[in-house]
Amino acid sequence: MNQETPQISKMAYTSSSPAGDYVPGSVFTKEWAGTHRSLSTMEAACSQPIWPPQGHFPKPTEPTEPTEKLMSNTNRRYVQVFVADPNPDVPLDESVLFKGEQKLTDLTDTELFFEVPIAQRLAEHNAKRVKWLDKESSKRAGKDVMLDPVKIRELKMVVVTIAQF
Repeated sequence: MNQETPQISKMAYTSSSPAGDYVPGSVFTKEWAGTHRSLSTMEAACSQPIWPPQGHFPKPTEPTEPTEKLMSNTNRRYVQVFVADPNPDVPLDESVLFKGEQKLTDLTDTELFFEVPIAQRLAEHNAKRVKWLDKESSKRAGKDVMLDPVKIRELKMVVVTIAQF
C-alpha cells in the first residue's frame, strides 16, 4: 500500500431471506450438523445415524459455456465515498472530512480516492485538529497536550457500494 493513501475499505448494502440459507442435503447442512452437539446427541440415541442421508447429494455436473456473451465492463457500480479521521479524541461532528455524493462509476476504490479534493479538506481539518486535546497524552504528561496534525495515510476512506451492475 502506498504510504500516502488512507486505509481504504469497502462496505455494501446486502439482504437475505430468512429461509434462503437452508437447503436440505446441501453442504451447509452437513457442516452445520458436524458442529452442533444436539444433532450428534440425537444420532447417538437413534439406532441409525441421521446424517448423512444416503443418495441425497447431487452429482457434479460439467461446467457449461454461457449462452450469452458477458458484458465487457462488469465493474459498474453506484457508490458513495467517505473519508474520516478515526482518532477518538476528534469530536464526532468534526470526524468526517469528506462525504461524497452517490454516483455511478466504473473506477476502482484507489482511483476514487484521487477524485476526492483531500488537500484542501485536510488543511482545514488540521487547522481545527491542533486545537483539540489529546486525552491520553495529556493524562500521561500531567498537562494539556494538543493533537498533532493528521497525515493522509492516517485517515480512513470507506467506499460504500450501493448497487453493482
